[in-house]
Amino acid sequence: MSSYIIHVYIVFYLYMFYNYIKGSDLMVKLKIKEILDARDKSMYWLAKKTDLSYTAIYKMAQGETNGIQFNTLKEIMLALNINDFNEILEIVPDK
Repeated sequence: MSSYIIHVYIVFYLYMFYNYIKGSDLMVKLKIKEILDARDKSMYWLAKKTDLSYTAIYKMAQGETNGIQFNTLKEIMLALNINDFNEILEIVPDK
């Protein structure tokens, strides 16, 4: 899948998520840690594949961020060979 199509898909999907969760007690969780564990990969490996800092990957994996840029999500999905947002995003109750 081309990078442009993934970017358009990300924008649309996150817009739909936003409309679903706004005004509710829900949040979007990135399942980075679970995916890396299942694939026997490390956060360090993902940082190298995406050119993101280890600290950024760690904070996203631990749920210590308030948001994510589209390009960052796209790079993570490409590195992990993920085409479906349901594999990496999950709607959960807000903390």
